[in-house]
Amino acid sequence: MATYGGAVDLIVTELARGDTSITVVIEREFLKAIEYYGAERFWFNEARSSFTASNTNYYALATVFPATATYDTGFTEIDQMTVTVNGGVVELQPETFQELNRMDVSGFTGPPSRYAIYGEQMRIYPKPASGTTYQIDVAGTRRLATLSASTESNAWTKEALNMIAARTEKVISARKFKDYEAAQMYEVAEQQEYDRLQDRTSRYIGTGKIKAGY
Repeated sequence: MATYGGAVDLIVTELARGDTSITVVIEREFLKAIEYYGAERFWFNEARSSFTASNTNYYALATVFPATATYDTGFTEIDQMTVTVNGGVVELQPETFQELNRMDVSGFTGPPSRYAIYGEQMRIYPKPASGTTYQIDVAGTRRLATLSASTESNAWTKEALNMIAARTEKVISARKFKDYEAAQMYEVAEQQEYDRLQDRTSRYIGTGKIKAGY
């Protein structure tokens, strides 16, 4: 599996400019390319997590879904949220923040049944009664943790390396070298890799298979 440093070295070689001082620029643009695609759905950034709800409506996303060695804080997209009530699993329904405001006028408490995301916070309704707790499970997409050390690696340097490298090479070719012909070539490669990764993601979702040689 390629590391962050290995990916940068690969790009230095592929650009073939004979100038290793460009390494710093490549490192910066490589991370910017990851940031560009960070919120896109791929099979490798789909995630599940959970938190405990008790006696309040509001939960800061950075608190209930903190950064880990694998993921950045929070979720970029929520696919499903469920709550465990008396041993059974119930799906929470998404609502707008305004709709929950309209509903929450009587101070009603009970097992959560709805949620809204607003201002980097999750709001649930109704509020759990005092002394009660509920486990809430969330499935969706999360940004992967930012790479920093050259020895670090994640799915961006493994599964998506060709796409991220092509975008990095495209940007540097156009902005630094003013080589627009090369930039156009890298743009085609970037799009091809993006399409390939999206096709693979769709196959996983549609078939449930994760080991096929796509």
